[in-house]
Amino acid sequence: MTQVLLIQTGNTLPSIAEKEEDFDLWFKRSMAPAVLDVRQVHNQQALPDPGQVTAAVVTGSPAMVSHRHPWSEQTAAWIREFVPLGRPLLGVCYGHQLIAHALGGMVGPNPHGRGIGTVGVTFESTASGDALFGGLVGATVNAQISHVEAVLERPPGAVAIGRCDHDPNHVLQFGPCTWGVQFHPEFTESITRGYVQGRIQALQAEGIDTDAVMASIVDTPVAAALLSKFIEIVGIRNAA
Repeated sequence: MTQVLLIQTGNTLPSIAEKEEDFDLWFKRSMAPAVLDVRQVHNQQALPDPGQVTAAVVTGSPAMVSHRHPWSEQTAAWIREFVPLGRPLLGVCYGHQLIAHALGGMVGPNPHGRGIGTVGVTFESTASGDALFGGLVGATVNAQISHVEAVLERPPGAVAIGRCDHDPNHVLQFGPCTWGVQFHPEFTESITRGYVQGRIQALQAEGIDTDAVMASIVDTPVAAALLSKFIEIVGIRNAA
C-alpha cells in the first residue's frame, strides 16, 4: 500500500468544517487508496526523519508564509533536507509557497490582490515531459483557488510550468519530482463556495464582486485528478 506523509499546515474555516470536514479528510478522500500519515505541524506535531519518508504533500493554510511562524520555518528546514533525497513532494497553496521559500524563492502578498473562486490555469511548453503535468501542455484547466500570498520570485532552478492571469508562478517544478501548485486540487465546488461565503465581508471590503465570483465557480475534475496522478507516480517509484 502506498504511504504518503501529509504535512498539514492549518485548518479550514469553522463554517466549512461543520459541513465539509477538514483538510486532512479532503486529502485522504482525494488520494485513496494511499495511506496518509498526517502530521499537524501548526499544532506542533513533529515530522518524521526525512530519510524515512517515501513521499510527502504539504497542505494549504490560513497562515502566511511571509509571517515566518516558528512551526513554518521548522517545516521549511525539513523540506530543505527532504528535497535532495529525490523523493516525490507536492506543495498545495501554502505548501507551494513554503517549498519555494525553503529553496530560496520569495513569497509575499500577490500584487494583483486576493485570488478566490475558479480560475483557468494554462500549462506551458515547459511542462513537456513532466511526470505530473506533461499531458496538459497547451491546455487551460479550471482550478479552485483561495489565497492572498504568492510566489513572487522562483528559487534557483525552479521552472514555471503553469500560469493564470494574476500569477505567472501558479505551478512550479522545483525538481524532477518536486512540484508546487497554488490552486487547490482537494477543493470541491462546494468547498470553494464555502470559502467565498465564509469570507464575504472581507472580500467585499477589498472590492471583490462576490456575486460574479460565485457565478464563476464550477467543478474542476482535471485539477482534482492531480492528487490521484501524484499517488500513481509514488506507487511506480516505490515499485521500481
